[in-house]
Amino acid sequence: MPSGAYRFRVILHDDCPVYAGHFPGNPIAPGVANIQLVKELAQTLVAQPVRLTSVKQCKFLRPLRPDNSKPVDVMLTLNHGQLSAEIIDTDVTVMKIKAAIQ
Repeated sequence: MPSGAYRFRVILHDDCPVYAGHFPGNPIAPGVANIQLVKELAQTLVAQPVRLTSVKQCKFLRPLRPDNSKPVDVMLTLNHGQLSAEIIDTDVTVMKIKAAIQ
């Protein structure tokens, strides 16, 4: 499994069905969608399925609002089966997670 720090820039499309229930007319990304985003980016790095075996810390600091015109940054670090990540929206950290992965 590779180790290192990585930065991803992603666009959360506000018309994605995952936002339909969170909240109509004022969508926010559900926490589980944020965690899934981090997991899928880790899978991209290791080129194989990733499973979170334990979550040591997960903090949702602000709502993440999808916006087709504005990317968010995901800072992700992998180190010997450990993952840490932050989702940053316009220079503000909206989520932090530390987890063990396989």
